[in-house]
Amino acid sequence: MPAVLAGFAVPRRDVPLAVDRNKLKRLMREAFRMNKIGLNETAQKTDSQLSIVFLYKQKKGADIRRVQYAQIEGELREMTAKIISMIARNS
Repeated sequence: MPAVLAGFAVPRRDVPLAVDRNKLKRLMREAFRMNKIGLNETAQKTDSQLSIVFLYKQKKGADIRRVQYAQIEGELREMTAKIISMIARNS
């Protein structure tokens, strides 16, 4: 079993069109895939397993169709760094 499992969700009330929700989830999955190495290494070092769900929250007045991969990747990278520091601090 992998050390890190991740799920991705985009609420329908925030993003009403399925096309947009699916695009956002695809972008989040790709950003996670490219940046999960640190999480996997930390989880294996501490002999732990992680299950994480990333939830997309739309900012007020933001245009969903203008969301860029770089924005999502930057925010996801920050979140994974926080998770890694929390794991390291608790072990």
